[in-house]
Amino acid sequence: RIGKKYGIEIFRLPKLHCSLNPIELSWNNLKQFVPDQSTTFRQDDVKLLIEQFMVAMDDERAMLYFHYARGIEEMYQTADAIMKKDIEQYLQSDSEETDSDDEE
Repeated sequence: RIGKKYGIEIFRLPKLHCSLNPIELSWNNLKQFVPDQSTTFRQDDVKLLIEQFMVAMDDERAMLYFHYARGIEEMYQTADAIMKKDIEQYLQSDSEETDSDDEE
């Protein structure tokens, strides 16, 4: 509520969920960037590549990670809604199950 009062959206990051956490997405890209760019794999060279990656992380690139995570979250929510709608008709509620047991 306090964030909304000042026009700030709070973005909660799920722990240990790589496709919904922008930090995990960035970390994954760093882990791909270093081997793709390194030819020597010496510690000093790897350190320089990590620094290059971090310097290139501007606001625009960081926002891309957040937008991507938001898109994945929306896809999961849509899939959940579809599954709930399509499967709900096949599920019995506890009260229906109890009623049918009483009739027997």
